[in-house]
Amino acid sequence: MLESNILKINIYEPLEEGLIVELQKNLKKLNDKFDEYLKSHNLLTARKMVLEDAKNTPNITSAFLDGRNLSLEYKNKVNGVVFLDDPNGESVDDE
Repeated sequence: MLESNILKINIYEPLEEGLIVELQKNLKKLNDKFDEYLKSHNLLTARKMVLEDAKNTPNITSAFLDGRNLSLEYKNKVNGVVFLDDPNGESVDDE
């Protein structure tokens, strides 16, 4: 009996011109909002507020928070992540 392993592959279409720049601006905007929120809120609250901002962004279809990582999926299936680090260097995990 002959057997063969099947290799799963993903085929990606080229990204639209300018898309990466747009996504980078979007990630920076979320990070800037986080910095602003930290001025008047504690770390966990600021992270949760940025998560809500991401969920309310029209071109983002999925957003979830895992500790300091805000993971995003855009409508075009591109994934992104924003690292919501504590500016004081302390490690605080999400509840």
